[in-house]
Amino acid sequence: MKCIRIVISALFVLSLLGCQSIPMFQQAQFEERVLTPNQIRSDIHYLEDALRKIHPEPFNRLSYSDYLRSKAIIDQNIFWPMTERNVYVAISKLLQSFRDQHLKLQISSDLIKSYREVNGGFFPLAIIYQYDDVWVAQDLSDQPLIPTGAQILKINGQPIEWVMHELESLISYETLTSRYRLVQTQFALLYWLRFQHDFKNYTIEYVWNNKIYSSSIKPIKNQFENPDNVSSSFYGTHHINKETDLLWINDFNENTEKFSEFLEGFFSEFHHQKRKNLIVDVRYNAGGVSENAWNLLRYLDQESADWVYQYQVKVSKNFESFHSENLNAVKKEKLGNSLAWLPLEYLQWTQWEFLITGYGKTVEQYPRKRESLAKGPINLILLINGHCLSACAVIASKIKEKNLGVIIGEETGSFVDEQYVYPLQVHLPNSGIVVNIPTTKAIFSHHRRNDKSFHQGTKPDIFIKRTQEDIILKSDASFVRAMRYLKNFHVKHPAILH
Repeated sequence: MKCIRIVISALFVLSLLGCQSIPMFQQAQFEERVLTPNQIRSDIHYLEDALRKIHPEPFNRLSYSDYLRSKAIIDQNIFWPMTERNVYVAISKLLQSFRDQHLKLQISSDLIKSYREVNGGFFPLAIIYQYDDVWVAQDLSDQPLIPTGAQILKINGQPIEWVMHELESLISYETLTSRYRLVQTQFALLYWLRFQHDFKNYTIEYVWNNKIYSSSIKPIKNQFENPDNVSSSFYGTHHINKETDLLWINDFNENTEKFSEFLEGFFSEFHHQKRKNLIVDVRYNAGGVSENAWNLLRYLDQESADWVYQYQVKVSKNFESFHSENLNAVKKEKLGNSLAWLPLEYLQWTQWEFLITGYGKTVEQYPRKRESLAKGPINLILLINGHCLSACAVIASKIKEKNLGVIIGEETGSFVDEQYVYPLQVHLPNSGIVVNIPTTKAIFSHHRRNDKSFHQGTKPDIFIKRTQEDIILKSDASFVRAMRYLKNFHVKHPAILH
């Protein structure tokens, strides 16, 4: 009877905890907020309501019945109070089933900051996720122990296949290649979120030279940057030889005027020097401002360049506020603070449509083609991979569709005929988790809009799979293949494509 009374007392205390918010959960020195089951379910309900109001087609790729089944599975596991990270994991698994790369969560920057402030560390290995195998790209420890090119078998006793499966359930991906690249680039953060391995060494079991080893390695502090901080745009050029230049663009987030000036200067110099070959590297480009990607396309296409066939913008209260903020920011940048109050946007009919259209309805836009900015012919090679997302995937699709060059690498990470874009941020009221919800459906190709090709990315003309030898030697297999192609470019024979 005494044991029964103890159990009943414990359950009574836990039931009280479920009735109110618990201020903090402390593991070692790290304080993490905890939410009750009612708060978590309330956030999920709030998210579903926001999806219905904001997203143009929330249940297109995922039927509502399938959504309810996914939601029920999540709900079955919400019976105890949960930490912020556990809530993030639960909601991520729900969103992942939508197969919409623009619909995703952002982890709280305050949570990561507080963990770092108590000297919390993260997974110390950079990895390469290569079609179900996981390789060490670099041991980032102060005193590296694990060689580059080693194949990882287990982490903390867990088979790597199961670890990757768990991490894949936390990301919003569209194509299979984006699944690999997104987990690869976010591995340290995802592992910390899913497994909550705090303040402890990592035990890595791996294969090297046909032998199995096990090493214990310490966590490191700065594996990745704060995910809520937007870094400056990253792009540039490199002169390879008298006929060939490299243009690398890691995102399209640059100020549009600045990026236009950069493109104009680069292509003017390229043709002034009478160069013939251009390698454009957009691997690990997550997209950004479509205007910048479109301008790049205009320098590569000798004819007028179209970007999108149709936009379908869903009007909502959230969209009105979001769109107004963006317009004001643009006006301040172009006109200055003193003139930003002028309602110049209403000289465009589209802005009036947004104003008079009722919530829940859509405004359709049909952007016109833009004239080519090309200054001459180019032997173009485009390098892509599964982390070529959003606008990056679209530009790859346009290049392939119009046969503007040879594409080398692996399938892009976003669907190419239809995407849900122009996302705004919604803050879940209890957890404070930020959700990016798209507001607009973009149809990029009119003549293919009724088939199922939008369930694919852009596939390369020359497929590249990195080998263990490439990883060990730190050899860029796609770039090497591009140079080989250019060397044999004068030989018009299909063999050079294999």
